[in-house]
This record gives sequence, C-alpha cells and structure tokens, in this order.
Amino acid sequence: MAGRDNLCRARPAVGRPIGWTVEQRRASLHTVVNRSRFLIRPSVHCPNLASRLLAMAERQLPEDFEQRYHYRPIFLESFVDSARFAGTCYQAANWIRVGRTQGRGRQNRFRQAGETVKDICVYLLEKDFRSQMGAGGRCPP
Repeated sequence: MAGRDNLCRARPAVGRPIGWTVEQRRASLHTVVNRSRFLIRPSVHCPNLASRLLAMAERQLPEDFEQRYHYRPIFLESFVDSARFAGTCYQAANWIRVGRTQGRGRQNRFRQAGETVKDICVYLLEKDFRSQMGAGGRCPP
C-alpha cells in the first residue's frame, strides 16, 4: 500500500503528532490508508461537493476495508500540492495538516528532492488511535 511508504518519508511531520517510535510505526503502518488521487474537474460546479465526497468516503472506507482485509484502518493520509491547490476541501472535511513532505517522491531511492513539496493531511478514523497503534498518550515535542 502506498500509504505506508509515504508515511515513513514524512518523518517527523506525521510521527510527532502520533507519538510513535520507529518500531511502533513499522508495526502499525498497515493501518494507514493513503488517498493518492482526489480531483474534481474545474468544469464541475456543485457547492461543497469535494468535502461531501470526502466525508462519504471517510464513513464508508473503514467497513469496506475491514470486509476486504479483515482489519480496520486507524487513519487516512493524503498529500496536497500546495503550489497548485489550497487543500480547502480537506480543511472543510476536518482533515488535519500535520506537516510537509521532503519533495523526494515515492520512488526516489537516492534521497534527492526532485518532486514538489506537498502538505501532509491526515483524517483520524479512531479516537483512541494512539493506543491502537501502541503509541504513547502524549505527542512528543
């Protein structure tokens, strides 16, 4: 799943709010689902369409995921190219901006920034996500 690799690369941006160690992150990455593509064509004009679609997906995804993979995801992640988009629909749908990528891209083995730096947004599906991931109750500084 793409989300696992992306979350690892986000280093402190995602790890800090979650409060997990490297070992806890490795053990829990399968519970993170990545929304890799979300686009509404500019020609479509419907008030609140983006945030409504996100909300519908957020409600349905845990059940569908559990039915297919036999466990429930704990949170969702997505990336917003802030040079091109404001990420307003994610804000309206209660996603949390937790940091920025390093601009390396998912397939970059050489750790060189060649891609666009993106905002990292997460949506918590479980209120007690830290305990479910084996992380501490408080976020480290």
